[in-house]
Amino acid sequence: MPPATPFLAALTIVAVLLVIVVSPTMLLQVGFNYGSEGGGTLEKFHPSTFVLIAAFGLYAVFFGNPVSFLDRIAATHRLVVIYLIGLAILLVQVIFVQRAAFSPVVDTFLPPALFLIMVEALEARTRRRLALFLHVFFLANALLGYYEFLTGHILLPPIGGALEELTYDWRAAALLGHPLTNANLTGAYLLMLLFGGARRLPPLVAALLFAVNFGAMFAFGGRAALALLVVVLALRAVYGFGTTAAGRGFDLSHAIIAAIAIPATAAAVVIAADAGFFAKFLDRVVEDNGSATTRLAMFDVFAALPLQEILFGPDQELVTTRLHIEGLEYGIESFEVAFVLTYGLVPSLFFFGGLAVFSAAVLARTTRGAIVPLVYFFAVASTSVSLSSKSGLLSIIVLMLLILMERPDTDAAASSQALRRPA
Repeated sequence: MPPATPFLAALTIVAVLLVIVVSPTMLLQVGFNYGSEGGGTLEKFHPSTFVLIAAFGLYAVFFGNPVSFLDRIAATHRLVVIYLIGLAILLVQVIFVQRAAFSPVVDTFLPPALFLIMVEALEARTRRRLALFLHVFFLANALLGYYEFLTGHILLPPIGGALEELTYDWRAAALLGHPLTNANLTGAYLLMLLFGGARRLPPLVAALLFAVNFGAMFAFGGRAALALLVVVLALRAVYGFGTTAAGRGFDLSHAIIAAIAIPATAAAVVIAADAGFFAKFLDRVVEDNGSATTRLAMFDVFAALPLQEILFGPDQELVTTRLHIEGLEYGIESFEVAFVLTYGLVPSLFFFGGLAVFSAAVLARTTRGAIVPLVYFFAVASTSVSLSSKSGLLSIIVLMLLILMERPDTDAAASSQALRRPA
């Protein structure tokens, strides 16, 4: 694909900044009816979506011939096209069969594909600056998480399914707007730092970023995210020790990062313990407020549904009634189960297949270690509402992978392409 013009690059950067910085919680707090009832149609889409679609549309126009542009997309991004076909099948189910609102599907799952195409069109220098922004963002997000935990003052309290502020929750919401979103994306960011996403950072900076963000995981209170993160870190440590003991070479920069990160993380853990981080976190592990029960209760909803409706789309009024009976008003804590109960098993499987193919397209543009944070992301997302609700969650993880873990050869190719750009 040809490189983007400065104007298109600026639009793409604005879209990236908006989807990361402006959370759904922030939109709701400022009166934008993004995830709530009421409001106009335009309010149901994130501002970044409009900017991104405008950038993509102008990219097609500047290409010279929109038809040729789409043909080029089909030739160079086949896996993305397959994903969009799966998304189209899901949209047909939503619009024509269920006659339901289509904004949750479009706003959550269309932007990641467009971001992939537009980020590729940016100059390598621009992507490096976006990588620096991501590092600064996660540092600021972690520090705000510490502040909210220690003071009890949540800057932008998450809003629950009943549209009431969840002020009783001690977990930090920070810049990403929700504790579980913070836990998932921060955990993925930590794994990116460990598996190649910190290659442009000085080892000391990378180690400090790791320590600060790891400590913030306790402020966000995501049990599944932290538990899985610890397991992956332990496996990585065992693998690294085993390969070194077997006589294989190791990256000196990784050794430096580990030498700094381990004591820095240990110090952060001690400070966190003194501040009471672990006490609250352990209380949440022991007393989960019925979270584990609701994860089991969600499967009881299927018992009230005919097989045909499970396959091709349940009656949503019946599903809503069963959710209230089972005490699941705030959502189903598994996005895969929520998809089946919302759209039916068959349309969901078509879409999940497309999502798997799209994930392969992302991994094809990233370093080999990117599969670890991506699998981690989906594993953690499977334990909460996550992708079954309208959000930029998928867009953010895709952007993180494309920007922080892009292949070095892709970077070099983009640089040479920019040099060949006509004046």
